[in-house]
Amino acid sequence: MAKAARNVASEQKPFCKRLLSLAGKYSIWEVWSDFINVFALAISNSVDKVRFDEREALYRRIMAKYDAKEREVFPLLAADVVSALEQNPEQDFLGEMFMDLHLDYEELKQIFTPYHVCQLMADITMDDLVEQIDKQGYVSINDCCCGAGANLIAAINSARRKLEDAGLNFQNHILIIGQDIEELVALMCYIQISLL
Repeated sequence: MAKAARNVASEQKPFCKRLLSLAGKYSIWEVWSDFINVFALAISNSVDKVRFDEREALYRRIMAKYDAKEREVFPLLAADVVSALEQNPEQDFLGEMFMDLHLDYEELKQIFTPYHVCQLMADITMDDLVEQIDKQGYVSINDCCCGAGANLIAAINSARRKLEDAGLNFQNHILIIGQDIEELVALMCYIQISLL
């Protein structure tokens, strides 16, 4: 796994290089898990105050094991994710990084659907959105095995294009629902959907 991760870093991917810079005392899997958890906690605490203290305590416990210099890398990783999704919202950035770092094979035995396949499926299945919105006011999009969210991201982008053509703001008319048996990948989905 370490050899595959080093190959990614040599491809000049800033996100992977930053993440790998933290792998030394900790495995790449642990660093990835910590980053995803603290990023999701930070997003959640910025919008939901109901369990703020509990989430903040978990955030602090995770970050406490890193020294001050290592902690400085976490916001840079978050900025890399935000920048990547701003530059190209039609991608599964975290899913691709997860696969590039080979975290799928040894830890979860998961293989994520390539984004272009998800986009094709979304474009084929999104047909009567405006009619549904006229009836209900919104459209729900559900993926019961969401992984990092590629299918949901593709569906959002397909819905966005169709609704913008009808003069509607997609963010006011779609409800996204994602579930997964694995909490970490569901958090990856949560991060990406929240940012988009």
